Amino acid sequence: MKTLIISGHSNLGASVFNRALLEGLGEFEIVRLDELYGDYRIDVAREQERLRGVSTLVLAYPFYWYAYPAILKKYIDDVFAHGFAHGSKGKALQGVRLVLSISTGAPKAAYDGEAMPKMDAFLPPVLGLCKLCGMKFGGSVVTHGVSYTADEATKAGFAALAAAHAKRLKALINSEI
Repeated sequence: MKTLIISGHSNLGASVFNRALLEGLGEFEIVRLDELYGDYRIDVAREQERLRGVSTLVLAYPFYWYAYPAILKKYIDDVFAHGFAHGSKGKALQGVRLVLSISTGAPKAAYDGEAMPKMDAFLPPVLGLCKLCGMKFGGSVVTHGVSYTADEATKAGFAALAAAHAKRLKALINSEI
């Protein structure tokens, strides 16, 4: 059972929460798109090879404009190509479980279903990706109310939230669907 985590944060070095989260997930293979492909020139062959044999794929990202960041979208556009991830000959991701690890800057109340739709309302693109590629949606772990900050007390709070998020994510990764 191989788990691969794709970090779709566009500037992980500036993030307290997402950086601490990935540090808490160190036992898994982690691919940092910002570090490898800050120029948005994805090495498609390399990334497709990395995906072969994966049983669980985790997309870890901050929620940007109600979707994943541009670097993660570019990764998906390029790597999940016809003939590899979908199509009559594209079965490389068939049966892979896709799990989401999402952080938002806005508090949970912002996604209460009244002022803004609940988080599940933003998942159709991911669910469509799963269906097209023959993947299984394995659920998501979401932590709200984490954004950039310079305040040390807030940074410590974000690190604690990241540790709790990592614990929930590990439990989801290790669970049966």
